Amino acid sequence: MSYGTSLFRLSAVASSATRWRMKVQQHHRVAITGQGLALIETLQIMRADVQVEIMEYLSPDEQADVVQGMALLAKAG
Repeated sequence: MSYGTSLFRLSAVASSATRWRMKVQQHHRVAITGQGLALIETLQIMRADVQVEIMEYLSPDEQADVVQGMALLAKAG
């Protein structure tokens, strides 16, 4: 699996977690504890750190693909 594919999948998981958290908070059926929120934030920071590190190894074309993929994820979210 290429770095770009790995990064895209990791970002998709992080985006899904964020959308899930927002839906849960809107429905008020399940409360996320402070510890749970801290875990989500930690995972998002880790994802961002990995994203920056992986981007350094990608070619300019691959970097452009990742940026385009992230824009699509942001638009879909």
